[in-house]
Amino acid sequence: MKKILALVLALCMVFALCACGQQATTTEATATEAPAAADTTAEEATGETADVAPMAVAMITDYGDITDQSFNQTTYEACKAYCEEAGLNFQYYKPASNSDEDRISSIEQAIDEGYNTIVMPGYAFGPAIQAVVPQYPEVYFVALDVGEGDIGDMAANVPANLYCAVYQEELCGYMAGYA
Repeated sequence: MKKILALVLALCMVFALCACGQQATTTEATATEAPAAADTTAEEATGETADVAPMAVAMITDYGDITDQSFNQTTYEACKAYCEEAGLNFQYYKPASNSDEDRISSIEQAIDEGYNTIVMPGYAFGPAIQAVVPQYPEVYFVALDVGEGDIGDMAANVPANLYCAVYQEELCGYMAGYA
């Protein structure tokens, strides 16, 4: 049940990020349509073209791997299936060790390789999120099972490029008890 719930939540978050990306594209189209009515375009006015990088998704595992039969595997399978269906680039990274430094290094490696949507399953990413998210405002971060207590002071003012999903684990227990 937990695997299915994690898979559904991961897909919902990826779809939510896509919706955010499409909204920005719509806004850009509207902004360039208005000057066209006045016989000038945004490209003519600035001499530049507005390049929007296509979405590329990277998943960083925590201390487990993609065959752990738990949230790492479920998140990997959901991200991979979505990206294959949507025709997006996808890659996963496994940190060299169970340390914040290695998680940060894996996140930065993914960003350096051109991935602009980073999915991180597990509360262990809290310190890495605090260190990396403010440095990359153009990159979207999806943190699964990362709550306010995991990201410290950042919880008071969560950046716009960070989405934290916290599971309501009590619901699974309730449903198991009901069954």
